[in-house]
Amino acid sequence: MWLKKNKKKDALFFWQQSKSFFIASKNLSNTASPLTAYYCFLNAVKTLLMVKNINFADRHGVSGKRNGNISFSNEIVSFKGSGILPALQKYFNEPIYTKEYTMKQLLQNLVYIHRVYNLTYSGESELFIPLKNVRFLKATKTRPERQGKRDFWFSAEFDTDIIDGNTINSLPQGFKYKDNLIVSNKRYIWLTSDNRNTNNKKELIKANEYFRKKLVYIKGLKTHWYLKKDTRHAILDKSMPTITFAIMHRLSELSRYSPNILAKYLESKNNWLLAEFLDTSIHHFIDQISSEITGYDFIIGKNLMK
Repeated sequence: MWLKKNKKKDALFFWQQSKSFFIASKNLSNTASPLTAYYCFLNAVKTLLMVKNINFADRHGVSGKRNGNISFSNEIVSFKGSGILPALQKYFNEPIYTKEYTMKQLLQNLVYIHRVYNLTYSGESELFIPLKNVRFLKATKTRPERQGKRDFWFSAEFDTDIIDGNTINSLPQGFKYKDNLIVSNKRYIWLTSDNRNTNNKKELIKANEYFRKKLVYIKGLKTHWYLKKDTRHAILDKSMPTITFAIMHRLSELSRYSPNILAKYLESKNNWLLAEFLDTSIHHFIDQISSEITGYDFIIGKNLMK
């Protein structure tokens, strides 16, 4: 409806293609669905790029291979310098460079499967800090040296009943725990003088662009927010859609060229993790791309894309 209203006819074609592949994916087995799910992602991203007038080379921009035995630690996903995926990274203001990651690394950095990941690979540290009451706070008074200006900053609370030294010390650089709140060290200026609306909007946009790279979420009937820890396991310069796209591309290669290998993954201890990714990633990906295209917030429900 949004694409029709805004007369995005060419983009609408690719969105309808994405919808067709979405529906097909829900009716296929886990050994076959990665192929159609990837083309659902591919066409959704093309829609976004066309709406935002971002040029892209007509290649995937990602490839995969396996080094050694059947293991997610041996499945290699290579990010390229040009193509659809780098164009998506450009949209999200992510640095674009050639680099290889293991499938295991990428899966660990997806918040919507993090609980299943931690149960599959027990003993590994948790990457995500659950939050609630995520918002910006504004100072009630101006500083003496800043007449007509007030500071505002990011604020949230721990969404857990256990708040101890380990929890507080897990906060990434740039955040601190103060007065029972998680607050950012970074401050922005809120004007109270004339012509404040334009300047304040610019500051809010700037703050949002900064913190959207620090936060991730799980979307359902309500939004669950998380702060990603700054650890050696964290991939901090890639968004969830970027990582999800790359993983699904590798799985689509296995589905097309080595379905017997994909079947072995689904019969291994990784079965639950892989099945959870295939079942949930398509909903989260379309949710995020839909929001980026339209600027609207969506609720994931049973009738998504119908």
